[in-house]
Amino acid sequence: MVEDYTIIKDKIKESLINLEDKPFLKKDFEGTYLFFSFDLVNSTAFKNRNKQWGKLFDGFVSQSKILMEQEFHFIKIWKMVGDEILFYMQVKSIDDLHFAPQRTYDVLQKCIEFIEKKDRVKSNLSIKATIWSAVVYDSEDKNTENCDNIIIKERDVDDYILDFLGLDIDAGFRISKFVIGSVLVVDAKLACLIAGLEKETKDKHISNFMRIVSYQQLKGVWDNRHYPIVWYRNEWDYSKDMFVYDERYNSEIVKQICDTKGECLDEVSLLTNIFKDLDKRNAVENLKEKIIKEANPILISKIPKDKLCEMHIVAICVNSNNEILIAKRASDKNTLPNTWEFGCSQLRLHQDFISAINKDYISDFGIKLKLLKDEPIATYIMEKSKDNRVVPGLIFLCRIEENENAINLDDKKHSEYKFINQENYKDIHGNEAVPDFHKRIEDAYKFLEFLVKE
Repeated sequence: MVEDYTIIKDKIKESLINLEDKPFLKKDFEGTYLFFSFDLVNSTAFKNRNKQWGKLFDGFVSQSKILMEQEFHFIKIWKMVGDEILFYMQVKSIDDLHFAPQRTYDVLQKCIEFIEKKDRVKSNLSIKATIWSAVVYDSEDKNTENCDNIIIKERDVDDYILDFLGLDIDAGFRISKFVIGSVLVVDAKLACLIAGLEKETKDKHISNFMRIVSYQQLKGVWDNRHYPIVWYRNEWDYSKDMFVYDERYNSEIVKQICDTKGECLDEVSLLTNIFKDLDKRNAVENLKEKIIKEANPILISKIPKDKLCEMHIVAICVNSNNEILIAKRASDKNTLPNTWEFGCSQLRLHQDFISAINKDYISDFGIKLKLLKDEPIATYIMEKSKDNRVVPGLIFLCRIEENENAINLDDKKHSEYKFINQENYKDIHGNEAVPDFHKRIEDAYKFLEFLVKE
């Protein structure tokens, strides 16, 4: 028995040694990263006043996680520090960088809406958010002589736990101190990159929502030169209602904006000259150059595969004159190129219909919508013979709430747009449009007439 035990023990020891020697997920995590922070404002005072704060705070964490996963496919929780939740994401495309502030701001507003549904929360508790960028190097010897930011990897059972250290990482935490509740602060490098991209394409969709609100000296950042503080919000036309009445007494930045009636605000296009003056243009260009070009990894879902499906959501968009928005599909589209359609969105995990619609129609047309009818007015099926798929679709009737006179096309998807009405819609012939084009318009106007009668 003793001999048998010794043999077994030696075999176990040998197997453990062999296991240690085997390669373990030797991944190179170097690349461009985005970092996100959502932090509850006035949380300590709220806890003292409300003894049932636990469920609310847990709900905030769960809600922010769900919403961020909807907006960013490769998002991961970095860590939690007190009432602050931090995320990170390795960037896979330039679009991830371009639209990140808009998507993060949308998440912020939904999180605020979520907590304010609870009793005694509004005016007592809010959320502030920060988004920043960094090029991070995966160096085994942790040599920081030629790089500003590095990854610290800890081996887990079947993956790595990542942490991030460096000058740009620190800068993100520094700028987060200069934000108020319901506003998103964006790091200057990312804002400069977005402004540059939109200058090239003559598209200012994201830049319109960002302003340089102040210049601050940040400890350990830019050799104590003044750093531009950039805010993202959905409205920059100055009015007395721009901020909560007493925020000017709590924030020097808000006070300055109020005292100058917004004249102190600089366009983010100015950042290009600032980075040029500092000889830091390479830092901005590096964000683009270090985007990993490899194929995206397969996402692992906890939902069984047989319960997942692709679902298209179409919005028939009606303006204030009851005209319907249509757009011509780009000529290089695989399906129905150069045909007129109403636009389309994709339903994603954890989304409701209007959230899915607004996510894609803001991106594709720059418009915000509201449902005129909670139920779809029609359904359809699209057969994709190339990969033998059948995709179901729902069609909703929506009113354009914002930007009906400032349609902003994504030219990768559509080449042109126009509004049509009951008198001229048949000028678009059947072979020039998606299937059942005329019937969908007729159904929409029937329902609009029904609304008028009500």
